Order: sequence, then C-alpha cells, then structure tokens
Amino acid sequence: MTSRHSAETHRGPLRRAGLVVLVIVGLARAVALAGCGTDTPTAPADIAKPVSAPSPQGPAVTVVALPAEPVEGAQAPDFTVKGLDGKPVRLSDFRGKRVVLNFWATWCSPCRIEIPELQAAYARYGKDGLVVLAIDYAESAERVKQFVQDNGLTFPIGIDDTGYVLMAYQVRGIPTSFFIDRNGLIVQKHLSVLTQAVIERTLARMP
Repeated sequence: MTSRHSAETHRGPLRRAGLVVLVIVGLARAVALAGCGTDTPTAPADIAKPVSAPSPQGPAVTVVALPAEPVEGAQAPDFTVKGLDGKPVRLSDFRGKRVVLNFWATWCSPCRIEIPELQAAYARYGKDGLVVLAIDYAESAERVKQFVQDNGLTFPIGIDDTGYVLMAYQVRGIPTSFFIDRNGLIVQKHLSVLTQAVIERTLARMP
C-alpha cells in the first residue's frame, strides 16, 4: 500500500508537467503557422553553400541559404526555380531592379486578397524597374497557370516544388513578402496581406 501510494504521489506532478509541455508546444505551433501554414522544414543554422534538391516535376531547385534568418539589411538568398513556361527563374537575374518577392499559393485566402494589389503595383511601377516575383508553394504548373489566366497576372511566377526556397527564407506562413533593393539587400520583410499603402511606403525607401 505504501509503495502504491508513493508511485501515485510521483505520477501527479509528472502528469501536470506533461500537460504544461503539451500546452507550450501547441501555442508555439499556432504562432509559427499564423496565416496560411506551409509546414516547411526549419532551415539549419549552418547552411552557407548552395543546396540542390531533385524535383519530381522538373529541374532541381537550387538555393543559397543565409546562416541566420533573413532580416533587413541582409543579402537576399539567391535561388533558381522553374517558371510557368518551364524555363528557370533566378532571383539574381533581377539585380539592379527593385524586387517584391512574394510567397503564396492559390489555396491561400489571404494570398488571393493581395494578388490584385501586387498586380496593380507591377502595372504602375514595372516601367520604372520594379519586379514582382511570386513564388508559389508546391502546386502544379497547370493549377497556377489557370489562376494566372483567371486573374490577369503579368508578373513573373515561379514554383517552389520542394519548399527549399521557403526554407531558405524561413517562411513560416503565407503570404509573406520581402522587399529587395537594387543591390540585392532586404529592405523589409512583411507578414500577411500587402496593401497599396504598404507597397508604396516601402518602395519610397528603395530609390
């Protein structure tokens, strides 16, 4: 009787500790997947060399990841993905231009809200060297092409088949956007839906 009572006495604190751990893990996951969650893997902190990953739908996706989370003032990780026409799309090809790098997917409701804002910005500032580069998260080219046609989109779009580009930019939810200046430096990271006011205010910082 004494040993059974002792065991029960020790189990009580253990159960409570386990419950606390579960609550903390649940809250952390909820915060990490704010917006439309992507369930992308966490980028290792020591990645410094180009990483290649085979894609079942086309050429390998290559990306250079930062050793730390991309922040304002940091060099934007370069990458190459497949465009909707099957040709490679490389971020560094747009060096010398201002870039709005947008991570999105057709199934993401907030993404669908901001798409017209991105198209409007591209139509207005594209002649001045602004590039809107939208990176779709792991959808088929056919589905994305249909979405592009239905919404009259004209800016470049690439597909991140493997999630490696999202991993390099440590994207935890979509939509997420990065404003990149003419030198390839990150000026601002924006979480959630972009508006014209945000776009114009940020572009003003990127002459």
